[in-house]
Amino acid sequence: MVIPQAYEQNPYGVRQETFLLHQPRMRRVFFSNLLFVLVLNLLVKPLWVLGIDRVAQNVLGRESYGLYFALFNLSYMLNILIDMGVSYYNSRAVAGNPAMLKSLLGRAVALKLILSAVYLVASLGVALVSGIESQALVWLLVLCLNQVFQSFTIYLRTNLSAIQHYRLDSLVSVADKALMIVLFGIVLWTPALRGVFSVDWFVYGQTACSVAAMLLGVWFNARYAGKINWRVDMRGLREVWLRSYPYAVLVLFMSVYARVDAVMLERMIGAAEAGVYAYGYRLFDAANQFGYLFAMLLMPMFSRMLAQNEKVQQLAESGFAALYMFTISLAAASIVFRNEIMGLLYRDADAYSANVFAVVMCSLPGAALVYIFGTLLAANANMKQLNIVTAVGAVLNIVMNLLLIPRYGALGAAAVAVLTHSVVGAIEIIVCWKILRFRFDWIFGFRLAAFAGLSLAGFYAGRVFIENWWLGILCGVVLSGLVAWITKLAQPQQLLALARSKAARRGL
Repeated sequence: MVIPQAYEQNPYGVRQETFLLHQPRMRRVFFSNLLFVLVLNLLVKPLWVLGIDRVAQNVLGRESYGLYFALFNLSYMLNILIDMGVSYYNSRAVAGNPAMLKSLLGRAVALKLILSAVYLVASLGVALVSGIESQALVWLLVLCLNQVFQSFTIYLRTNLSAIQHYRLDSLVSVADKALMIVLFGIVLWTPALRGVFSVDWFVYGQTACSVAAMLLGVWFNARYAGKINWRVDMRGLREVWLRSYPYAVLVLFMSVYARVDAVMLERMIGAAEAGVYAYGYRLFDAANQFGYLFAMLLMPMFSRMLAQNEKVQQLAESGFAALYMFTISLAAASIVFRNEIMGLLYRDADAYSANVFAVVMCSLPGAALVYIFGTLLAANANMKQLNIVTAVGAVLNIVMNLLLIPRYGALGAAAVAVLTHSVVGAIEIIVCWKILRFRFDWIFGFRLAAFAGLSLAGFYAGRVFIENWWLGILCGVVLSGLVAWITKLAQPQQLLALARSKAARRGL
């Protein structure tokens, strides 16, 4: 059921501002900020994934890192208890009425502090029931604290994006990784320190960087929020909770189907198998962060357009097309050059880990559907439908993992990930068509299918006709770009004009 917009956008009686939004302008704002976000993240995230996290796994070994990876996913899977949908609700409410920033901030922080205590107790309880040993229990506790700091950072970022300071939001989003690159870069690339590097260093170093990023978010929020009323009563907390919990249920189900596979692998087969899965999942997770960035940019834009009863299909299709081209190209390159990529990144990689990696990367297009159309449904407050869809995804994921992991190990978990993301994404786009009365564009669908097939063919051509596999990947990228231009999914001149537009810069 759709929450009435007048009630949802103005729940505390604050005068709602009027936003005169037009689709061309919103598309200019979106692509301008998207360009900045992508450039910033392309400078930071690959360095973290390839230069730090990958090296850390090679130094720690498959089994030690596999245990860390399982513990990290366990801490991540329950982290919705820290937020319970506060950030999702805050993004919609403040985007619809920026004046609500002051009234919501004190209540939201107080509620998140209470929820953080509940999360820590629940995580330790699950760990004890699962039979996790003492040293691993300490690591899990620290990883849970890291999740608390990161959750507060994400909440603070929703305030920045909601009041259209997208670039400050982007800076905060990469601050922790940038600091980790400096810290762990010194440790891992200094021979004397590399020899004593351990899981303890890796976990505690992340804590320091997460705290620093959170403090940066606090500083930016303090600049724009002004004087904040920190007096919080139980009625105020209850009001925030009642509007937030549907988002919490949504994130809980999403966390289960996205993270439970690593925990199940470690518990059912062993840490080494979880380590193999981590090889492929690392690059999938890094690429998936760009989908998350798309969602963070689109959420306030969708919310404002829907509040003004404007049509959002064109913006949704533009955002999806951009993310789809990126994910399809990555998936195609990963399938064709899986052995070369794994051999380059990991010293103990083999054909099995390469196959796991290729299958995991095929989850990206389905995840792209979820990030665009799931975000649109959340912005339209279709929480009941979203929760049903993600619950189906969580149940499907657990059941299929129980069936396939004992027989196929990490490869089975990878196949289940592809199935789950694809099913959830497909159902969400169908729900969008039904609720928002989208017009099905057969030509747009044909372009998407043509790009996928021709992009895969382009990478295969690069492998067959070019001896150097680096040049083969470059050839595939060039051919994919050419296909995107031919199919009109990408229009470079238009995107460049959008990025340079004065109107876009005024929308920052």
